[in-house]
Amino acid sequence: MIAPDPAAVALAEPASRWLVDLLRQQRGVAGGDDPRGLCFGSSCVKPRGTVREYVVQLAQRTHCSRGSLVACLVYVERLVERSPTFVLSEANVRVLCLTCLVLAMKFFEEACHCNRYLAKVGGVTTEELNKLEKALLALPHFDLMISEDCYRKLDATLGTLAAPASRAGGPCCVEATSAPAQPVGAEVLVH
Repeated sequence: MIAPDPAAVALAEPASRWLVDLLRQQRGVAGGDDPRGLCFGSSCVKPRGTVREYVVQLAQRTHCSRGSLVACLVYVERLVERSPTFVLSEANVRVLCLTCLVLAMKFFEEACHCNRYLAKVGGVTTEELNKLEKALLALPHFDLMISEDCYRKLDATLGTLAAPASRAGGPCCVEATSAPAQPVGAEVLVH
C-alpha cells in the first residue's frame, strides 16, 4: 500500500486557501458563479464538503507528490489567466483541480494510479475524467511545462499561506515561454 506524501498532505491546506482566494477573485471579476464553467456534460463534481476537504482528500488518496500539487495549481492559474471566457466557480473548481492534478502526476511522477482509481477518488466517472484530460490538453494555450521560476514563485506563495494570509498580488506563474522548462525540486522528477 502506498502511503500519502506527508509534504503534499501538509501543502493541501495552503493549496486549498490559494484556490479559494482565486475563486473569490473570479467572483469579483465575473460578478458571481458561472454554472457553465469547465463542465463537460455531467462532469462537474457536486460540492461535497469544502474545497479544503476536497483538496486534502486528493492529496491523501492520490498519493501525489508536493511537486505535482504545486504544478496542479500552476495549471489552474494558467487556465484562469489565459482564458478570458473561463470563469472559475463553485461548480467547477473541484473537477478542475482533480483534472490538473491528474495531468501533473502523469507528467512529473514516475508512477501514478490509473484513471479508474483517480476518478473514483475525485467523484467523477472514468469516462468523465478522460474527457476532462483531453479537453484541457486540447486547449491551444495549455502547456504542461513549468519554468523553474514559476514553480518557485507559486511554491513560495503557498509557503506564505501555510500561515493565515491572502493571495496577494497578481498571478504567480502565467508566463509565455518559447523554450520548454521543467519545475525543479527533489519532489518533482525532471524528464
